[in-house]
Amino acid sequence: MNKGLLLHILFTILILSTSLYAQIPGPKKITVSPILHVNYIAPTADKPQSKSWNFKGKNWILLPGESGPELWHTDERGWQPSLEINTSWKGLPGKGDVFSIGNKLMILLVGDCRLIILSMRFSHVKNQYIEKFRTDLPIPENCHEIETGTISQDVKGDWWVCSDLNESIMVWNSRNGKYWTAPYEIASGIDTDDISVITRTPNYVSIIWSNQKEETIFERIHWNKDKSTHWSTPTIVEQGNKNADDHLNTAILPDHTLMVISKNSVDKNGEPQFVLRIKSPEGKWTNQDVIDLTKTHSPTRPVIVNSTSGKIFEIHTVHQRGTDMSFISVNEVVKDGIGWKLIEKCIIKSEKPAQLNNVTASKEPFEKDQPWNIYFSDDEGYVYTFDIKDIIH
Repeated sequence: MNKGLLLHILFTILILSTSLYAQIPGPKKITVSPILHVNYIAPTADKPQSKSWNFKGKNWILLPGESGPELWHTDERGWQPSLEINTSWKGLPGKGDVFSIGNKLMILLVGDCRLIILSMRFSHVKNQYIEKFRTDLPIPENCHEIETGTISQDVKGDWWVCSDLNESIMVWNSRNGKYWTAPYEIASGIDTDDISVITRTPNYVSIIWSNQKEETIFERIHWNKDKSTHWSTPTIVEQGNKNADDHLNTAILPDHTLMVISKNSVDKNGEPQFVLRIKSPEGKWTNQDVIDLTKTHSPTRPVIVNSTSGKIFEIHTVHQRGTDMSFISVNEVVKDGIGWKLIEKCIIKSEKPAQLNNVTASKEPFEKDQPWNIYFSDDEGYVYTFDIKDIIH
């Protein structure tokens, strides 16, 4: 082949490939400013709690404050505290998990060996939430530690709470949310660092937990038709290779697929840091490693959210190693053959230097006519938000 012609062909290929590469969209760069401030370090923690929801055209979030939990909402002035209800909550534990259904809220507050239920109802007369009742869950006298807890309601209307307690996973049940059973032990022999998460599906309630001693992620389920103390034998979701850690978050897809995003304990440069776990509607689990740990970026605290339109997103913190900075990475989760892949859609940084962390969002799928808000915070008590809808078009 003529040398000149060969060079022309190679040059043409280079130009075309460069042009095609330039058309591949990279993640958007977003900067955000705080929306509010509370006197509490990292207020959007703890794993795997949900603290936000939408109702009556307003955004709502429950946060810990200096004196107890604080309820905040949006109005024409921006973000405002619900002063009356916040005053009545002084002295209560600040860390909360929220289940929102219609005009009602069930809030689980988590303290040192204390779990409190707050039942709330939105008053159209007062144009704010009012407390219906509060109750303490029965706690064993030998309790010495509770890290976190989550609350859910099955399709029959029964309420469920699960929590790590000492070195066990416990579950409580209630028909009306006011009177609760004694705790039922789901698992024992876990590490003090292990946690659990409870998730409702149309047919059953699922409790998933980590056991770092056994390098295992487990699940037990309670079928809606069974008695409250009847739970399946433990299912091994994955075992070995340091796949377990105390970062768990779940979402239910419209076809009843259960998706879990979790961190592992490998913590090795060049190796995946997260595991995407998928339970099919037929009950089969698959596990897929995602998001590498690198010399410069350390991913942590993943959450997974979905929408009624079918969009799925994984969001996590990225610590920039060797610095005091971190940002939020938003990734779309899409089907890729028989598996899934994560496509980074945007990275979110603070307008001023800050360590952004601890993403939280609603338990329920995002609705088409509502904002798809995620929330995160920093170590100075500032809270930030981002609407995922801004990047999907």
